This record gives sequence, structure tokens and C-alpha cells, in this order.
Amino acid sequence: MSENLVTHAKLSLCSEVINAYTANCTQRSRTTFGNHLPEIIQLTCELRSSKQGLEHKLLPEIIARWKILKAEQFAKNMAYGHLFNPLATIPIGEIIHSRLLGDLLDPKGSHGQGQLFLDAFLESISVPNPTDGDWMISIEDGRVDICIWRLSPASVVIIENKSNWAVDQQHQLYRYWYENIQKIHPTLDYSQPEVKQSFQLLYLPPTAGKQPDQHSLQRPEYLDYTELPKTLREVGVTVKILPYRDHIAAWLNVCEQLIPPTNTRLRAHLQFYKELWN
Repeated sequence: MSENLVTHAKLSLCSEVINAYTANCTQRSRTTFGNHLPEIIQLTCELRSSKQGLEHKLLPEIIARWKILKAEQFAKNMAYGHLFNPLATIPIGEIIHSRLLGDLLDPKGSHGQGQLFLDAFLESISVPNPTDGDWMISIEDGRVDICIWRLSPASVVIIENKSNWAVDQQHQLYRYWYENIQKIHPTLDYSQPEVKQSFQLLYLPPTAGKQPDQHSLQRPEYLDYTELPKTLREVGVTVKILPYRDHIAAWLNVCEQLIPPTNTRLRAHLQFYKELWN
């Protein structure tokens, strides 16, 4: 590629970035144009090899737009507080995330909405007849982050929370499946679609970029005496990946739409928590 083509390609990229942030910055709750100004300037300065000196024309435009947007963001935040999120200032570990998520899922949770949020979540993962029976929930019990189950119709949903990018423990998901599903329901046939939907293993990373480690899906040595398959895949169990940024944020948005507009405290909590994953 010729030097002029490279130069114009970089110039086009800079312009696209400027235009994108000019258009979208006011819609972003926490990310501002100013956060990305250094990298944009760095990219622009790479044009210095150009004989045409295009970076001298572009840099003033970038700085000018940044100043305008900064002033707009300041005024908007003063009026609406859209950049304010108290949860963003608190270092939240996985245990706390499990408790926050578990409380929303719990029909007896402090949110006071009964099974409303749980039903929406179970529907999102295609659990059959989610409104039937009495659902129970445990949080951080027996090493399982969140476990949701009902006796009739029999169902178990295990949630492994990886909100903070924690590494998988050896045989972790296999052990959770064995202790909480297989030992209690040893005759399940996972070739049946309703069984696969009623008994689920969920893996919640921040983004889709994190997947379960293979060793987490393998049978632990203390079960070698059994006739159980060596991997969850051989069992027929599919681990569902539900990224916070996508699936959980979408579910929180549904929850927000379900509650009365007068419940401003709960609405604000859902908004704050959802923004952590934007």
C-alpha cells in the first residue's frame, strides 16, 4: 500500500472515531469522549510521516470537539447525574456479585417483586413452565455460587459466576453437576430436550471472550470408580455461556421494564447494576 493510501486510511479512521463519539457520547452513561482522547491523538500523530501534514489539520478539530463535548457532559451530568453510579466506585468481588444477582432472582428477595424477576430469567434460558411449582434459591452454598431448584416439576439451574474473570477450578463444573444434579436425579436422559432445559449449568463471564476451561468439564479422579462419562459433553450436558454484558444486562433491562414506575429505588438499583456491564 502506498504512503498516501496509508495516510488517507489513518485520516479516515480518525474522522470516523471523532464522528462516532460526537454522535454517541451523550448516550453513554460512563464512557466519555475525553477517555479516548489520548489514543485518538496518538493515532492522529502517526500521520506525521505524511508530507502533506494532515495531522496539523485534524488535531485542532479533535481538541475543539473534545472541549465542546466535555462542556456538554458536565452540564448534562449536573442536571441529570447520568455519569453518577455509586456501584462503580466500590470494588465488587464475585461473592458480592453473586449476592446481588441472587437477591434479584430470589422470590423472597428484598426487591419485593416476588417471582417476577426469576420468571423473566428462567424464560430467558428456556426452562419449561417457569411459573409452575415453588422455586428455591441458595447463594454461595456448598461452593456453588447460585443454585435454583424446584421439586415439582423437578428442575435445577446451577450458576457459576465468573464476573471478575476468575480462573476455573479443577473439574469445577463437573463436580457441581454431580453433587447437585446427578446424585439427586441419577436417571436423567439428557437426550430429551425437556431434560436438558430443566437441568442446566450456566457460566456467567463478563463477556463472551471467557469460556470454561476444558479441565472444568472433566470428571474428577475421585469419581473414576463410577461408570459416569469422562466429560460433561459425553454426559449430554451443555454448559450455557451467559455473558453479563449481553444476557444479564438484557435481563436487567427486562426487570426494569416490569416494575412500577413509582418504584424509583429499585429502578435506580437496576440501572446502576446494569451500567456496570455496559
